[in-house]
Amino acid sequence: MTTAVENWTEQVRAGDMRAISRAVSAIENREPEAEEILRSLFPHTGKAYRVGITGAPGTGKSTLVDRLAARAGLSASGLARRAGLDPKTLCLALGSGT
Repeated sequence: MTTAVENWTEQVRAGDMRAISRAVSAIENREPEAEEILRSLFPHTGKAYRVGITGAPGTGKSTLVDRLAARAGLSASGLARRAGLDPKTLCLALGSGT
């Protein structure tokens, strides 16, 4: 693993929102370092779940995400904005609170 990616993943693990946003964008855009980032972060995912919400327009995707986030004690739109994501296309990771 390159030193730059090591530093980047350390920043992600420390909760640096800018680093998280950059990592999400790199992964979504399939940039060269995306696989390295994922490989280095995976061992630290613990018991988290990734939930993808899809469906036709008007079927309640945003409502469902909001309710899931509230159940986890989070604000879906606030979490999405802080991570630099579009709240309407949020893929929310719900974990054990760690």
